[in-house]
Amino acid sequence: MDAEQERFEPAATVAEEDALEPVLVAPRDSRPVSGDVFSLFAPAGFRQTERSGPDGIPLLVLEGPAEEPGTVVEVVAYSDPDSTVSVTEQMAALVTQLVDVRGASDVERESVEWPGTTDAVLVRWTEDTATAGGSVTQTFAQLAVQTQDGVSATVVAVAPAEVFERSGVFDILRSFSVERA
Repeated sequence: MDAEQERFEPAATVAEEDALEPVLVAPRDSRPVSGDVFSLFAPAGFRQTERSGPDGIPLLVLEGPAEEPGTVVEVVAYSDPDSTVSVTEQMAALVTQLVDVRGASDVERESVEWPGTTDAVLVRWTEDTATAGGSVTQTFAQLAVQTQDGVSATVVAVAPAEVFERSGVFDILRSFSVERA
């Protein structure tokens, strides 16, 4: 295996403080928000909006307070009930794009256990993104899940790297759950 292939492998071990554990009970001072097949908990300081994504897919967006003007602190969630590609394949393609096209660093991919799903993959990375004032290093975490009946849903958390841990976005991602009607 060459060095290029090695960086696509999921981490063999995950430090306990970095382990992805779902949040099953609403944290204090949070409210439930939901999309068509998913729900999550939003802290009081996060504003809920909606946008259209690629191909008109509705995106549920939770915007948090940013410490610096022009930076993004948000969580975006969406579902694709008609997906024909497994989340494992989707996330492998994402990792390839992140490394080969976007120049992201610290890219990690791992399969995780997630309640109510048959397949779940987490990808974390760091990327420089353009802002009105120049550029900022952002940390991203993206969890994609798939249910027994093939419905896939995704949640993406992003914040400036230096505030990612305390921004609350990863806690929102951890509260992501999928319900099939």
